[in-house]
Amino acid sequence: MHQRDPQQAHPHRYRDALTGLWTGHTFRGALQEALAREPAPAGTIAVCLVCLRNFRDVNEDEGFEAGDAALQAVARRLVDAVGSDGFVARIGGDQFGVLLEPIADDGDAADVAGILLAVVETPLSAAELPPSQLRLRGRSLLASVGAAVSAPGLSAEELWRRADEATCPAERGVGGRRSVLYGEVVPGAGQA
Repeated sequence: MHQRDPQQAHPHRYRDALTGLWTGHTFRGALQEALAREPAPAGTIAVCLVCLRNFRDVNEDEGFEAGDAALQAVARRLVDAVGSDGFVARIGGDQFGVLLEPIADDGDAADVAGILLAVVETPLSAAELPPSQLRLRGRSLLASVGAAVSAPGLSAEELWRRADEATCPAERGVGGRRSVLYGEVVPGAGQA
């Protein structure tokens, strides 16, 4: 199934000025629309929240322009990683949201969360950076990814909360994991 074009679905919504991604408000609207569509079998929609863990260090060590360049590179990577099956937004200063539709099952969502983590943490390359920011080449951004999958009767707010809750053990790296699916048992953390 081909994912709808967010440009067509939300022509009146706003984009983040820095990254060109959709805003968090638009992301939440797209999530509500996806859950409201019929028929929407349980487990076909996933939300991944991607948090940059060391972004503040980039801003403090290299300056705000370098931080902006890093955010732009992450945005492009996320869009490339999810392709037409995903909707990517910048939902906060150093936080991104990814709406995936359709997904096969919880395992598919967990796999995508792991892929997003790897994509974000790949060291920055010269090709991704403006000439004035080449000093960032080779620098890695650390991230955590929390994911949750839709279920019957689950609201957009609850799905978002579950993904956000899954970021907690991911941010702490509990059990050596930095991508966690809501409800997944993580050694040392119990239920996510």
